[in-house]
Amino acid sequence: MSVVTWNVRGMNKTYKQKEVKEFVRINNKAVIAIVEHRVKDLKANEIIKKIAPGWEWVSNARTGQKGRIWVVWDPRIYIFDPREIDEQLIHGQISMKSKPVKFGFTAVYGLHTIKDRKPLWDKLRQINSNQQRPWLAMGDFNAVLHVTDRQHGSEVQDMKVKDFKEYMMDTGMNELQSVLEPLISDHSPLKLMITQGHTKKSRPFRFVNCIDDHPLFIQQVEKAWKEGKEAGKMQTVWHKLKRTKKLVKDLNTKHYKGLEGKIKEARKELQTIQEDMSNRMQDTELIEKEKILKQELEKWVQIEESVYKQKSRVQWLKLGDSNSGYFFAQMKHRNSTNGIQILTDDMGRQLVLDDEIEAEVLGYYRKLLGSKDDSIPAINPNVIKMGTTLSREQQMHLIRQVTKEEIGEALKEINDLKALGYDGFNAVFFKKAWVV
Repeated sequence: MSVVTWNVRGMNKTYKQKEVKEFVRINNKAVIAIVEHRVKDLKANEIIKKIAPGWEWVSNARTGQKGRIWVVWDPRIYIFDPREIDEQLIHGQISMKSKPVKFGFTAVYGLHTIKDRKPLWDKLRQINSNQQRPWLAMGDFNAVLHVTDRQHGSEVQDMKVKDFKEYMMDTGMNELQSVLEPLISDHSPLKLMITQGHTKKSRPFRFVNCIDDHPLFIQQVEKAWKEGKEAGKMQTVWHKLKRTKKLVKDLNTKHYKGLEGKIKEARKELQTIQEDMSNRMQDTELIEKEKILKQELEKWVQIEESVYKQKSRVQWLKLGDSNSGYFFAQMKHRNSTNGIQILTDDMGRQLVLDDEIEAEVLGYYRKLLGSKDDSIPAINPNVIKMGTTLSREQQMHLIRQVTKEEIGEALKEINDLKALGYDGFNAVFFKKAWVV
């Protein structure tokens, strides 16, 4: 889930309403606070219906007056229980309907003078003293916490950050990092992703191609393959692969875990050696150490790139020697496209809850499968004979025994970056271990 606050001045303008509607659609699983909208209370319901149809909302405006803050949420996903509303904030408790998530949320729009903001800090201190659950306060405080926070305009005086700093110290609140994307407003939306802690689950086994170059790889596969005697050919293969998986995982953990740390360490050691060499240029021992460290660094960088390449399933390289940024972008793209955030059913309803989406997908494919037929019409051999038929030699060729050589040739033709099998082993593993 996520919580968003956005200062969008002038929500009476149609084009801004359209842009905010699109923003709400993209952030459909968020609780969204819109501040400084400058919409009179009498027109608020009409505009909110346009930008967030079906969502519930609460405002801090008094009847007939211009409000400063809206909090809007999808009631199918969230419950927002407002507890405190005044001219500079809306405070309440957010909970999810499908998950045991609950926390305090305060949407803030501070007034423009130091004097007028003093009641805001007092109110926030009061909320902090009463808040029993995790608490998030977001919005436009119209104040900066540090003198360096203002990028343009006049220099910030210490007196203008004093109240904000004291409030942060008194409440123990922490400032979160942010990335700026203002879109159609002159203020950036603030978006915080919130994830629920889960019991750590073991990751499914995935064979990493770089392991096949380790000198112990073939030895470990041979060891796993020779152990044990099970009845049944397929059961034997299954048990051998299971033993192989354990030994390969141990090999990966021992020698390849923490690639980024290994690269940093190699670079650090290389830098130290080169600094020593600046004073002892002719020291043969240092020259040999530098050579070894360069080879070590090159090895780990190539392994890291190989891992990223495999994870991103990119089959070509055109971006220079180090493609980490490119591969990360590919992996991020795959992650974003492999999930379903919203689905529209046959009735035109938009489904956003995970359970609803899952039920719709399963129901759709169950319909495709259809129902069981009581009888299947027999094949008419006379009709078959009217078409092209195979000779006896061709028929025997189709059912002949498949040779090991044919299996090996077929295996060689599989691309190294093709998807893993259900057991986590890919074509690279079988190509390398085929001799075993």
